Amino acid sequence: MFVLMRLVWMAVAVHSDALAVSAMTDLAIAPLIFAIGAAAVLYATLGGLSAVSWTDVVQLFIFFGGLAGAVIYVAIKLDGGLPQIFQAAFDAGKFDIFFAEYLVPDPRTRVTVWWALLQSFTWLVATYGSDQLVAQRFLAACSTKDVSLSRCY
Repeated sequence: MFVLMRLVWMAVAVHSDALAVSAMTDLAIAPLIFAIGAAAVLYATLGGLSAVSWTDVVQLFIFFGGLAGAVIYVAIKLDGGLPQIFQAAFDAGKFDIFFAEYLVPDPRTRVTVWWALLQSFTWLVATYGSDQLVAQRFLAACSTKDVSLSRCY
């Protein structure tokens, strides 16, 4: 099941990248899938775990930059700006998690803060304790200081 999950995850990741590049360049998706896969194998093979770690760093900045850019873009384009976004979210009940019904530790209630915390804890323990992608990074590191400096791979 784990190998199947990882294969599906990799397929979705490569396919979504190919879809994005195809939308920007009008290239066919199938050759892009092979090109993206070949590029990933090439840089991981030539650069090793250090290249993979630096790719994670670049992805972090891309994700947070994209998030910040999207929020700023919407806030600028929306007539009411950021307050309008928060008001719409509040009106739609997106902040209801802070109300008492979500804080009650009743196991019969479908969505509570406590079940969300338990699920998150379980997922993180499973991921950081057994996922090969994470365990490989932990086991390849010489020390915590070297990991923070992306050395010793």
